[in-house]
Amino acid sequence: MKDNYDEDLWNMFRAYDIRGKYGQTLTPQLMNEIGMAFAQYLMDEKMISNKGVYVSRDIRQSGAPLQNGLIAGLSSMGIDVHASPRPLPFGVSVFSGWFDHRDAIAFITASHLPPEWNGVKFYHGDGVGFSEERNMAIRDVFFKFKKQAAPLVSWKDVGNVEYVHRLDEYLGFMKDHFELSKTLNVIVDCGNGSISLISSKLFKLLGFNLNELYCNPDPTFPNRSSEPTEESLQVLAQKVVEQKADFGIGFDGDGDRAIIIDDKGRFLNAEKVAAIITKLAASESGEKKTVVANVECSLILEEALKDLAEVHRIKVGHTFMTLAAKELPNVFLGVESSGHMVFPKYFYFDDAVLIPLVLATYLSETNLKLSLLVDQLPRSHARRITIKCPDSKKFNVIKRIIEDLKEKGLKINTLDGVRVEFDDGGWVLIRASNTSPKIRIIAESLSNDRTNLLIEEYKNLVQSKISSS
Repeated sequence: MKDNYDEDLWNMFRAYDIRGKYGQTLTPQLMNEIGMAFAQYLMDEKMISNKGVYVSRDIRQSGAPLQNGLIAGLSSMGIDVHASPRPLPFGVSVFSGWFDHRDAIAFITASHLPPEWNGVKFYHGDGVGFSEERNMAIRDVFFKFKKQAAPLVSWKDVGNVEYVHRLDEYLGFMKDHFELSKTLNVIVDCGNGSISLISSKLFKLLGFNLNELYCNPDPTFPNRSSEPTEESLQVLAQKVVEQKADFGIGFDGDGDRAIIIDDKGRFLNAEKVAAIITKLAASESGEKKTVVANVECSLILEEALKDLAEVHRIKVGHTFMTLAAKELPNVFLGVESSGHMVFPKYFYFDDAVLIPLVLATYLSETNLKLSLLVDQLPRSHARRITIKCPDSKKFNVIKRIIEDLKEKGLKINTLDGVRVEFDDGGWVLIRASNTSPKIRIIAESLSNDRTNLLIEEYKNLVQSKISSS
């Protein structure tokens, strides 16, 4: 089917969302057509009842016309729509649909991408994201309607549209579930993103001594990238040290990821934060925990959580994380190396606000500095590289690499790409990108020299397979 359509339009449909540049590949009219396809898919799969679909958006300037297009597409197919009348962070958006038990949820966002981008993510009513298979099925309905127009309902059967959000209920939920044993000083860097809409009200409500950085919403992201990286959070790290804060929090553009900066100004990856939270929780309860982590996540989890938690490895992708957190018994938390985290005790979607709130709850019960807990973690050395490889070749290259490694008798895991595991605890992961013409190599070990050697060895292997394909 792909050969019959514009490649840019086809490639907008990705494993976990739909994304394009506003006014170029993505327009309100196109979003209207996506809404029709989404509606048809829900009806075909018998996933729709009288609860309807909840639709909301983040702060991007193109969000309003795209939201209107999606609402028009859904309602024109007879689906009742409940929509936010204003921008919301990711967590409040999905919470609003979850709270009212909607059949499905759609959130208009492009996450951390630059301002000219936008898109949409689909969720089940319980907050679990649509799988790649479901998103590709919606794509197929969309292109089917390109050939044959969608069967619109009569005017009297058009869906109702109601504007509502559950911000007050969201704040009440957080107040009911989180209580600090002592006041903590935190600095929140919203990056001018969607968390700016609630940061002051939320953190002050829960008793934090709060300082804010870039917490006025601005869809142009004028002060830093909407992607919270070690580089983009340098000002936050400096402020944490200068103001002697207990920790800092850097949010992404739509509010589904948060990065923690410790009291020494150090950038903490998601695995370190997950390990610290799990250790504190296990120490408090005396019970062994279950942690869900993707195959890219650091070996720090296994090393730090020996006898405290079982680490269950899954495929890369926050949809897999949220689904595993729902389906596996007694999961305490799920973590993605990209910064997504889920706490199924509260709900299944990855609202980034939970990361600092859970951390703060446990920290406030101790007299320990976060930096001390960081220093107690095992040290490892990780490195990742990306190698260009045509989409037409990349999965075959991975297949040939797996065949070679099996012949060598190495210990491998083919859950997602191929992960080679060594007796010294080190590992290498080679996987094709789901969305780009790339192959990624990640290596980690307890020695920097060992990690570099692994990267070089497997880079040469990948390049040789690409050249001979």
